[in-house]
Amino acid sequence: MRGHDWINTCLPDELILEILRRLDSKSSHDACSLVCKRWLGLERLSRSTLRIGASGSPDIFIKFLAQRFVNVKAVHIDERLSISLPVTAGKRRRRDENSLLSLKIHFAGERNEPKEEECEPFCLTDSGLTAVADGFAKLEKLSLIWCSNVTSFGVMSLAQKCSLLKSLDLQGCYVGDQGLAVVGQCCKQLEDLNLRFCESLTDSGLVTLATECGKSLKSLGVAACARITDKSLEAVGSHCKNLETLSLDSEFISNKGILAIAQGCPLLKVLKLQCINVTDRALMAVGASCLSLEMLALYSFQQFTDEGLRSIGKGCKKLKNLTLSDCNFLGDRGLEAIATGCTELTHLEVNGCHNIGTIGLESVGKSCPRLTELALLYCQRVGNFALTEVGRGCKYLQALHLVGSKGIVAVGENCHSLTDLSLRFCDRVRDEALIAVGHGCPLKYLNVSGCNQIGDAGIVAVARGCPNLTYLDVSVLQNLRDIALTELGEGCPLLKDIVLSHCHQITDIGLSHLVKNCQMLESCHMVYCPSITAAGVATVVSSCPNIKKVLVEKWKIDLIYMFRRFPVVEKRWRAACQSENESSDDDPVKYTVFSSIPSDSELAAAFSERKTREGSVRGFGIRVSQSREGSDSWVDDPITRHIVGVYINKEEEGENNLMWPLALHIKGPYCILILPLVEPRHVKAYARLCKRSDCGNAVTAHENLSSLLLDLPSITGAFMVAHAVGDIVTGDVVEPEVVVNQSPSVGGLLDSLTGSIGISGISSRAKPVAAPVASSTPAGAAAIGALASDVPKSGSRLLDKDALRSFISSAMPFGTPLDLSYSNIFSVRANGFSSLDIPPQDLKQPAWKPYLYKGKQRLLFTIHETLHAAMYDRDEIPDSLSVSGQINCRAELERLPDVSFPLTGLSASKIEALSFHPCAQVPEQNVDKQALMFSPPLGNFVLMRYQATCRLGPPVKGFYQLSMVSEDEGAFLFKLHLMEGYKSPLTMEFCNVTMPFPRRRILSFDGTPSIGTVSNAEHSVEWKIITSGRGLSGKSIETTFPGTVRYRSRLLEHHYPEFPLIPNQ
Repeated sequence: MRGHDWINTCLPDELILEILRRLDSKSSHDACSLVCKRWLGLERLSRSTLRIGASGSPDIFIKFLAQRFVNVKAVHIDERLSISLPVTAGKRRRRDENSLLSLKIHFAGERNEPKEEECEPFCLTDSGLTAVADGFAKLEKLSLIWCSNVTSFGVMSLAQKCSLLKSLDLQGCYVGDQGLAVVGQCCKQLEDLNLRFCESLTDSGLVTLATECGKSLKSLGVAACARITDKSLEAVGSHCKNLETLSLDSEFISNKGILAIAQGCPLLKVLKLQCINVTDRALMAVGASCLSLEMLALYSFQQFTDEGLRSIGKGCKKLKNLTLSDCNFLGDRGLEAIATGCTELTHLEVNGCHNIGTIGLESVGKSCPRLTELALLYCQRVGNFALTEVGRGCKYLQALHLVGSKGIVAVGENCHSLTDLSLRFCDRVRDEALIAVGHGCPLKYLNVSGCNQIGDAGIVAVARGCPNLTYLDVSVLQNLRDIALTELGEGCPLLKDIVLSHCHQITDIGLSHLVKNCQMLESCHMVYCPSITAAGVATVVSSCPNIKKVLVEKWKIDLIYMFRRFPVVEKRWRAACQSENESSDDDPVKYTVFSSIPSDSELAAAFSERKTREGSVRGFGIRVSQSREGSDSWVDDPITRHIVGVYINKEEEGENNLMWPLALHIKGPYCILILPLVEPRHVKAYARLCKRSDCGNAVTAHENLSSLLLDLPSITGAFMVAHAVGDIVTGDVVEPEVVVNQSPSVGGLLDSLTGSIGISGISSRAKPVAAPVASSTPAGAAAIGALASDVPKSGSRLLDKDALRSFISSAMPFGTPLDLSYSNIFSVRANGFSSLDIPPQDLKQPAWKPYLYKGKQRLLFTIHETLHAAMYDRDEIPDSLSVSGQINCRAELERLPDVSFPLTGLSASKIEALSFHPCAQVPEQNVDKQALMFSPPLGNFVLMRYQATCRLGPPVKGFYQLSMVSEDEGAFLFKLHLMEGYKSPLTMEFCNVTMPFPRRRILSFDGTPSIGTVSNAEHSVEWKIITSGRGLSGKSIETTFPGTVRYRSRLLEHHYPEFPLIPNQ
């Protein structure tokens, strides 16, 4: 039966719970929890593991989680991870919790150090650990990683309430003997205990724990515990008969402790030792007593010889994994004894053991046929013949890591299971080796960084023979060219990570061929590749939908993060261009109308070139001495800072092609470009403006930019799209605030600055059919949308491309903006429609009002404005003042009314930029129209945005002087006028002045202002003229502040930059 919910009707809770328990990923759990309230509750019951951060407010967060997930058995808390508190009930979330940031741009040579205020997280305390014990009664596994504020009291509370605990990880916690003793007394089922970096522990605590719960303990880790000695290991050996895993890293452990472990723990399977005082005697005991040993790792031993390894080879026949790191006295005989005695060996790592050479590795190749992973790092004595024996004898080899070794052909010819190969800086490996590997090995991971003899032939062979390759590092290969990347693009479609740094012959062409088919690419390193430009970087980022990380020089960051085009609109544009070009052969303007939308790399290069030509992203806005004919600033109109044109350079045609008008909106670190659909004649008209000899917008001029723009209502829609996209990519998708104020509104500064817009005469009328929306939503608007980065600041929020793609698909189907409300689109998608909300069929509602409102009717408006002022105190440079603002609206009106919004006294001469919500019926020809009609959507929305010049002066005027009295002392003077020319009810609520000294550290300052208070920080002096609660209204004041400031000596700054500041008395 269609539409019937069979699952929830027929399946009991127990069966759904069992299904949810079998889900293998968190994302699947999260998706199922959003199906309905019943599934949400059952999914919470099915959760058995939580992994959370311990910075932020973890104590409160843990209490919150304990209330929701009652069946949790494993909790992992890591102070290196950050968390944020859950959203308060009833508040709208700014973004989907599960959406991840999709791209990280890293700059070579730049360190992004967090700000001081971002480095003061709250940490997990004993109170939070008590909340864990109280909330998770079924807890069996707990990890507390680097929770340095946890003490013995918290651990005691946990142990007393969680008697079922089987695994406890206290790495980096400041836990003492008392807490560990209580764990041993209460947790009789404890099997796994990690005490690495628990510096406050002594033998007393560990001895008590081994005595109390030693029978169940199977795994123990101890590292950097200076007060743990052989006494503790003797207790472990006496009471922990079932111990299987032991990891020791200590300078205070000797043979005595290891002998006690070997003799008392016969079931030991894993042993990791980094104890400089242990000798061959300990290894002999291990070989004689620990016959079940499967893994042995020896780090930095200077007293081991081949005798110890011989004992291991004779007794530990089940050994499968061996690691030897920096053991300088081990040689070929020891490794030969391991190979002949431990024939089940599968993993071998030899790192920095300089006495191990060809003979020892030959015996491994002959005697260990089950070897699957081999790592030879900095073993200079291993020769070609040894690797040949490994290739012949180890047929199941899957991973091979070499540094500084030679010879690999035999491995490629014989090891047909090899999937992981690392040949870092093997300078004698040539293309022949990679050709053999490519023909015989199904590689997934390849690292040939620094192998200078490898060129195109070897990489081409790998590309053709290894279609499952996912990771490739070819950095510092000076002979690698674009042909290799072309083959990789065709033969390795599963490639996810590639490192191309220091490859001098790789160009943008090779990158474009690489990313053409490698759509799964997630990271790309391109540092110090001189032939790769910003356009190449843009190609990588925009062509790979899964890209998450790019490593590149900072000057190459003019790139396209996302590029969206609409084929329907492009088809209409091409048809219009063809018709225009056929009918205008004798047109004096020789610019070819650009009939096709440029590629992402072409647009990135064009936008970068415009920024260089115009001096900045916005440009000059007016004609100056630096302006060039054909540029936006040549038109001499401030609106060209927001409506721009770029020239797409087509080399095969030999001419520049103008693409205009692009609506430019800067939001945070991003530049959003929207190209609305206009007619080709409009583009040619703008091209003529860019060539004219006169300057300015004379009223008598035959053509000017203002008259041209008034004929293009689609630009209004383009700016609304740009603002909506900007809000989404920066996470600013909350509804605009609309405040209910009982006092009469004065309209903000808009009344004084732009000509008295009143909002008292608003009227509305109901209508049975919605008015056409073509005027406010131009057909085919937003033919192209591009998101470019303009020098992202460290710490800025990165783009979520999935959320943006979803929004564009829903808000602008086929390129026509319908509903730009983020909340409307995603609430309808998540919740669907109620049958009561859908209007009757005879009422055609606009797309931005998907359902009707019922209830008390009201209409609210607020105005939010920002003033931008620059004062130069120079006759040749005039001061400037502009105002930007928006009118926010909330219309809770029944049915589908039209609302009339009066624009009394609005002066077009003062408006620099003006955009409206798509619901508004924008006047096409006369911007001085006295009223604006709109059909309001639901919820809060921005009705109008504007930017205008101001006839009033800045609210703060004056000057500031600073002169150096000596090298380490300066004299300053402020003289300011506040609220000059401003009348009531305009109020200055607060005013702070900051005097920064970014390169000097302040020792002291001397001076008293006429008004306000003064304080200083290490690099600035702050003057609070008007504090909150003591506003200035209806009058102007003059204030002065003379004084001196003393800096720290430059000599001390140079030699002792971190020395504390001590003011001279």
